[in-house]
Amino acid sequence: MNSQSHLTHKQLCDLLIADPQGTEPELAHLDDHLRNCPDCTDEYAALCLPLENFRSATTAWASHSAAARSWAPAIRSKSVGHLVGWMLATAALALAVIVPITVHEHTASRIHSITNATSHQLNGPSTTLGDEALLEEVDQTVSSSIPSPMQPLADPTGARTSQTDSSSRKN
Repeated sequence: MNSQSHLTHKQLCDLLIADPQGTEPELAHLDDHLRNCPDCTDEYAALCLPLENFRSATTAWASHSAAARSWAPAIRSKSVGHLVGWMLATAALALAVIVPITVHEHTASRIHSITNATSHQLNGPSTTLGDEALLEEVDQTVSSSIPSPMQPLADPTGARTSQTDSSSRKN
């Protein structure tokens, strides 16, 4: 290649992914051009820079990760304390659920016993007579042709008619 032509992007990428110890004739020709052309060398360096940065970042992360793993045995010795903590938290949660249910059942049974005692007292002989009288009154009200709240309206011309007629005559 002469000094006027430059390597294409595809050729530069082929150089990037090629094996450095490879002996392919086409890549050797591209490598020769790269050594002789400063523009292609600059572009190749610009393509290599992100890959070098990525390589150094992953190497640094791997070394940090290895250093963090060296603390793992010390942390594992504390795992017994974490297990005891989780067990205590589970027991506290179980108590927080069971105690209100037990108290509720006890209160419900106490209310039920009070209700039963009250109903036995109310069902005595004196209340039975009052209940029968009340039922009889309800039966009379239901069987009447005019309901009790409407009985004042049953005779709209009742006693007032005479008073109304006399007052209207005065006017």
